[in-house]
Amino acid sequence: MKYIDYIGQRINLHKEIVKSIIEVMDKHGKEEVNLLEKEEIGAAWLIRVHDWSNEITEVQVVAVKVENGVLFYKGKENGEVDEEWQTMAVEDDVVSATIDSVYTAVYLTLED
Repeated sequence: MKYIDYIGQRINLHKEIVKSIIEVMDKHGKEEVNLLEKEEIGAAWLIRVHDWSNEITEVQVVAVKVENGVLFYKGKENGEVDEEWQTMAVEDDVVSATIDSVYTAVYLTLED
């Protein structure tokens, strides 16, 4: 039986989702989107790992922005919103393939 690289597939899926989020934002001329703007859309969530503690947490994504072709987010964890923008890169702290709800929230916010 041939080995199936599911890790590689998840990473590729993550990159495709990031690309799709950037494309829908570009289509609407948006550099930044507040995902709490429309209550009826619901929350977007992702799982991230804190470098300093290796702690894995689920965070609500409250905003996204694109800067120089890079997607950033602000997460809300334990009632506190990140002060700094975080990169949406799987190579940094976002667990691969956990951002599909972010795409759905951005799409529904802008396409409605």
